[in-house]
Amino acid sequence: MNIEGMTSYVSALLLDYGMKIVGAVIIFFIGSVLIGKIREIVRRKMRARNVDVTLRRFTVSAISTVLWILVVLAVLAKFGVEIAPMIAGLGVAGFAIGFAVQGSLSNFASGIMLIILKPFKLDDLIEAGGELGVVKEIGLMTCVLATLDNQKVIIPNAKLFGDTIKNITGYDTRRVDMSIGISYDSDITAAQEIITSTLLEHPDVLKERGTTVEVVELADSSVNFTVRAWCKTENYWNVFFGCNKNIKYALDKAGIEIPFPQMTVWTKN
Repeated sequence: MNIEGMTSYVSALLLDYGMKIVGAVIIFFIGSVLIGKIREIVRRKMRARNVDVTLRRFTVSAISTVLWILVVLAVLAKFGVEIAPMIAGLGVAGFAIGFAVQGSLSNFASGIMLIILKPFKLDDLIEAGGELGVVKEIGLMTCVLATLDNQKVIIPNAKLFGDTIKNITGYDTRRVDMSIGISYDSDITAAQEIITSTLLEHPDVLKERGTTVEVVELADSSVNFTVRAWCKTENYWNVFFGCNKNIKYALDKAGIEIPFPQMTVWTKN
């Protein structure tokens, strides 16, 4: 090949590859601009619908990753690379990876469902997965609880979502249940009135929800009342502890005995 022929070949080659490079740069630039706009639109729409921040970030990141893969494949196709085998290879690799990490995928899918369905939120007191505690973190793979004695418990989302979830602070109000026993010699009606009035005197008891003070059991050593009152959820322990103490004081003042377990023994000479 003479100099003129080589020059023509190199020129044609440079022109061909130059056009491909220019096309690839244009595809990359347009793709990056479109991806940025799509990310912003998705982020804005999800924010307007009050979608959870964790799910919002994951969705935007996942969409961005998929779009960038498409852009890279388009750039490779511009250079004549066969992308069909690559797409097939990605599918096989994805299946193999999914099979290998199916436990993690289960936690991930459960995390998505927890974020979407929102059976609880941060700072709720829940009982689930065999644990009782306050929700501190809701992640895509695990949730973190703080137990009532302030131990950190990390629960996989699959176990959490697959179990019964009791959201103790899920509603604004709660019923406070107590049990009070009086001696068989005491006046049941008087005791009932004293307990009821004591409940209604507590500032955190919701008077409009009413109270319940009824005989529930004739036990071995006492006549037992079931005592119920309603309060706001955040006042539960104030009402529980306060009412138990106040009822004891009120019954003592009225001379109504709260008995302790006892047994009568007869001896035979």
